Formats: sequence, structure tokens, C-alpha cells
Amino acid sequence: MSVHRRGDRWVAKVWADGGWRWIGTYSTRKEARAAEQAARPSRGWGISVDDFCERWLRDYARPALSTRRNNRYSLNAFRREFGTRKLDSIERPEAQRWALRVPYASYRTVRTMYADALRDGVVADNPFSRLRIPTPQGRRRLDVLSEAEVLQLADCALEVHAEPFGATVRAVILVAGFVGLRAGEVGGLEWGDVDLHRGELHVVRSIAPEGIKPPKNGEPRICVLPPPAAKALADLGRHADEPAVFLTPRGHRYGKAAAHRYFVPVRVAFGRPRLQFHELRHACATLLLERGLTPEDVALQLGHRDGGGLVRRLYGHPAEDRARERIAMAFAEVPSEPVATRSQSGG
Repeated sequence: MSVHRRGDRWVAKVWADGGWRWIGTYSTRKEARAAEQAARPSRGWGISVDDFCERWLRDYARPALSTRRNNRYSLNAFRREFGTRKLDSIERPEAQRWALRVPYASYRTVRTMYADALRDGVVADNPFSRLRIPTPQGRRRLDVLSEAEVLQLADCALEVHAEPFGATVRAVILVAGFVGLRAGEVGGLEWGDVDLHRGELHVVRSIAPEGIKPPKNGEPRICVLPPPAAKALADLGRHADEPAVFLTPRGHRYGKAAAHRYFVPVRVAFGRPRLQFHELRHACATLLLERGLTPEDVALQLGHRDGGGLVRRLYGHPAEDRARERIAMAFAEVPSEPVATRSQSGG
């Protein structure tokens, strides 16, 4: 923020020449805001929403192609309603009314764009911040698969896909459900990454629309390969002139599109026609948590770099009854101490 409270006074600053410039300290917020408005740089002010959206998509482009595509799509609703307006003319009340009408992804993208504009001094405030727009529950409320259900789901692949491709789809499901790989990481696996003797997978690449790239977050990792997934990989045949572990019937590497296409009939046969492939990653996280691993441990397996924060907030769905069983067992393993009674004799 360019105007904020400090103690019982208000301070003002502006972004200029690549850094914040201090304006002064004032008795009221109104005085600080007036000083900030008078001192703000003239360049960039008056730019239209449409013009800045194009500038933001170009000059502030995110590294991933999929993110750039999503950002452009998410801005469409905003540009249709406010495109001819000046970027700094949108007030907080109308920002909130708009944000409540559109998909959350559109609101989040616009909020991020204005945050960049505020940081670089193009606007004085971000009218889309701190609006308390309800966050969709989405993956927080998943009916997550159990270990037995992951195995049943994988076996359904043998029912709906002819051999030998059915075994490939089955192995894909077991690797996603027990190792926790993303769809692109599954497609990026090569036999040189598979160490059946040590029970490890080396995740070093991912399949994306733009081609082969490093895994998400840009960091390779080593994942433990649990027995169900290890056995499924050991049973697969290898391709004579292709290092990839998983190929489609036409000989293409697996990716997100292939994972979805060949997963659809499997989930229908399983009886969960709305089940998403990414939910296998949640099943893996829950399985590991229920086996007593910490969120930090699970984060390493999934390739998160936040110390387990995302696992706690989003990926872990341990069953309440299993949690109560573990708590009861924890107390059962500790010998109970006799409760000291108060002496009845004086003192």
C-alpha cells in the first residue's frame, strides 16, 4: 500500500524509478492520500484497462505457457465490462460487485494484475485486494479414494482397454495414486528414471503443451516407489526404440490430454464418472498421512517446496475415524500413571 497507518499517524509513499519514495507523515489518512496523489509519477496514469491488460500479458508474462493461456482467458470477462475505462478509475465497491459475479479464477487474475500495477506505480491502489471473496472449496472437499479404491480403479483399466495397453493405463493409475506424480510427470518418465531395485523414481521432466520441460517448480526430485506401483512397472514391456515408460497406442508420450482421454472410460467403469485424474495425487497424499508420515514428508514426495503447507491446506484428506483410532492408539501405548491423591492428614 502507498498510504498506511503508523501508530496514530499516516504515512505516504510512491513508487518511482524502480523503488519506493517516501513522501511524508500526516495526521489523517485524507491528508496522506492527497500528498500521495500529488506526488505520484505522471507516466502510466490514464492508461485504459484494455491497454494495460495487453501490456500485462506481454511484459509480466508468467513462465508457463498454460498459465499465460489461462491468464488471457481469465481477463476476458473483465475486459468486456471495463475495457474502455481507465485502469485507475475502478472503485472498490464496483470491483466487489463484479468479483462476486464472475468465476473465482477471473477475479484472482485481475487481482494479481492490479497488484503488479500497484507495485510499479501505475495505480495508487488495488481495488480488488482484501474483498473477502469466498474461496471455492474445490479440492478441499474431495471424496478422496482409499488405498483399496485406487487398486480397484486401476484394475478397471484392464476391463475397458485392450491388452497390452490396459496394463499401461493400470500402471499409470498406480504410479499417480501411490507415488503422487502429476499427469505431465507421469508422461515424462523414462526407464532410466526407474530404479526398481532401490524402489525409487527420479522425476526429472514433465510433458507440457509446449513440449518436454522440467517438473513443476523447476526442481527434479526422487520419489519412493511403493510396491503396488513398482510391480505394475516391472510387469510392463519396454519399447525397443523409445525410452519413455508410458506411450499411447499411437506411440506418443503420455501427457495431460492422454491422461484424461484414457482415464475417462476407466472412471466410468469404476462408478465415479466425475473423478479427475489429479485426485489420484490427493489419494497418495492422504494414504501417506494415514500411514503416519508428516506433511513435510508428503510435500517432498509430491514435489512441493513449502514445508508441507499446501498438504495441510489442500492435499491431505485423512478420514476422521482413522484419526481418532490413531489418537486412541497413541494413548493406549503409554502406560497410565496413577493419579496422585491429596493427603488427608494435615499440611
